[in-house]
Amino acid sequence: MYPEGVLMRKVFFAIGAMILFGVPLFTGAETTNFTATAKITTKVKLSATSMNFGEMDDAGTYRAEAVISVEAPAGTSFHIAINGGLHYAAGSRWMQGAEGLGQIAYQVFKDPGFSQQWGDGDFDGTFPQGTSLAGVGMGPKTDFIPYGRLVLRETPPPGYYQDMLTVTVHY
Repeated sequence: MYPEGVLMRKVFFAIGAMILFGVPLFTGAETTNFTATAKITTKVKLSATSMNFGEMDDAGTYRAEAVISVEAPAGTSFHIAINGGLHYAAGSRWMQGAEGLGQIAYQVFKDPGFSQQWGDGDFDGTFPQGTSLAGVGMGPKTDFIPYGRLVLRETPPPGYYQDMLTVTVHY
């Protein structure tokens, strides 16, 4: 046999030589594969300001505008749809008065000449009298103007009137 400590030195020397010369200390191996994936999505951002017809104290025609902003990657086709609002009835959008004051009809158009109603008739159909507005992403934010018109034939009771419209961008 070997004198005390010699065997240990030989074992350590052998292990050191294997490590030094890159000889693996493993006795077996198993392999498998995995898949690397990524999904690139179109990032579209949408925002809108309020449409405020202001103070009214007499019969007449009132106009207002809002701003709908869409930020979409360059070349991305989209459609902006506006629903019928919370108080849609009988083919019209209505602002409801606080505490049951009544309602005021109004319209939203795609053009300042008030000839093309803006709705969602080609998508969700909550306001079938109008269709969406088509656009193409430019990269940076692009603004679109909805033109509001409100015709008062008689002055309703004083108070605040409002409706909530939902804007959806389909891409």
